[in-house]
Amino acid sequence: MNLSEVLTGKVISGIEAEPIVDREGNVLAVKIRTESASPGWLSWQGGKASKAQKKKLLKEQLALIDQKTAYFENNNILCSIDIDFEKAAMLIQDEEIAELARSKHFLRLEISEGFPNLSDGRSNRVLQELAENYRLWLGDLGSGEASLRALQENLYDAVKIDSDFLKLYSHSRIWPVIIKNIMRYCQFIIVEGLESTEQCQGIAKDIKAIQGGCFKSILLENIESLNKKFIL
Repeated sequence: MNLSEVLTGKVISGIEAEPIVDREGNVLAVKIRTESASPGWLSWQGGKASKAQKKKLLKEQLALIDQKTAYFENNNILCSIDIDFEKAAMLIQDEEIAELARSKHFLRLEISEGFPNLSDGRSNRVLQELAENYRLWLGDLGSGEASLRALQENLYDAVKIDSDFLKLYSHSRIWPVIIKNIMRYCQFIIVEGLESTEQCQGIAKDIKAIQGGCFKSILLENIESLNKKFIL
């Protein structure tokens, strides 16, 4: 399948947009999740996808995002997608994919926690090339894979803090120091994995945005129906 076929409507179902909400309840961004694909093709959460499957999925994600460009631009909402090493290579080397992704100023690439040599920063050639062409977010800080060292070369617009890390340290004396150090190297912090209104209300003022099950996701194809204001 080439990209033109994707753009004419042969797009998989099951691509969801999960809201990322600021402290006032306004939708700041959506995280793209693929829970399932076309029958017989791919169940994204069950097992490891092949390189060819990842390429097909990435093209189809970008195609559907492209169809929703007016929504993102008119509402000033960002759109993030997960990127592992193989997808990063595609975004650099595949002209069809790169052309479509680079044209979306609202698109953010979220670097996965297992990205090879993440702590090398700009010495990691793939990360450096991504940073030259795209806007990056760092996911799962505190999960054990990503470290503060990964932040120190200002590669990322935003950093996501793992919810377990938040629970462990948010009431400790070192928490203000942790937040201060993170904010030295990014524009804002997101806490993910929050599942209740109570958890959202308990987040420190230093955290700009929150994400989790307390905010209802919607199919990306129906994103015009997304609630853009949540009560916290």
